Order: sequence, then C-alpha cells, then structure tokens
Amino acid sequence: MQPAFHRKRLAAFGTLMTDATVSMLDQWKRFAERDQPLDVAAEMLCQTLGIAGQALFNIDPSGESHTVGRAVATVNKLLSEYLSTPFPPLSIPTPRSRRLQAARRTLDQVVYDIIVQHRQQHAATGDLLSMLLLTRDEATGSLTPA
Repeated sequence: MQPAFHRKRLAAFGTLMTDATVSMLDQWKRFAERDQPLDVAAEMLCQTLGIAGQALFNIDPSGESHTVGRAVATVNKLLSEYLSTPFPPLSIPTPRSRRLQAARRTLDQVVYDIIVQHRQQHAATGDLLSMLLLTRDEATGSLTPA
C-alpha cells in the first residue's frame, strides 16, 4: 500500500479535500444568505463520505450517501452507546446489536459492490482500491487476491 501514500498522491488527496471543503463552504454561504438552518453534523458526514469515496474508491458516493450516511450514523451511535454501557455483549441478539449488525451489513454490501465494479473495470484509477486490486505478486507476477 506504500505507493498509495507517495508524496504526489498525498498532495492530490490534499487538493481533493481542499476543493471539497471550498465547495461545501460555498453551499453553506448560500444557506446563511437565505437565513436557512443547516444540519452541520449531517453536512460533515456527507463531506467525509465524499472525500473517502473519491480517495479510497474513485467514486462519487452521493447516490449512496443517504444509505451509507444512515448506516454510518447508526454504527457510530450504537458503538458509542455500547462503550458507555457495554452490557449485554454485542454477541447477544438484543435490539441494539441487531441494529448494529444490520448497519454493518449495509456498509459491507456497499463496499463489496464497489469492489465488484472495480474488478470489472480492471483499470488503475489512482485510488487505493484499484491499486490493491492490481497488486502483483513479486515472485510470480500474477495478480494477488484482494
């Protein structure tokens, strides 16, 4: 994975983050000009998902952002609750653990779908996932299973 963190790639990630932040702040300015309320937590989650989607998978996750955002928010909330009240264990099928597992399955499915799409493209797109999927075994030269 080291090539993914080469200085040039890190600089590109910095540019990606800066451009996304400027765009978000422009949107926020329009909300402020119209004196409209803004859910900053939801905005920041969408921002984070967008940047991660571009950097890790070279995708625009905005089509999935509602589903992914809801699942991430659920996981964050339930794990935070669990850290403050770790009983019963998550292995016990309580409503909390069931909701957590459902949210995790949603996130897993989104990631697996992205992996399938990348494997079908079989192209270097500069994101971390394509680099991992195109990694070759140094001894045999064959693609390594990811």
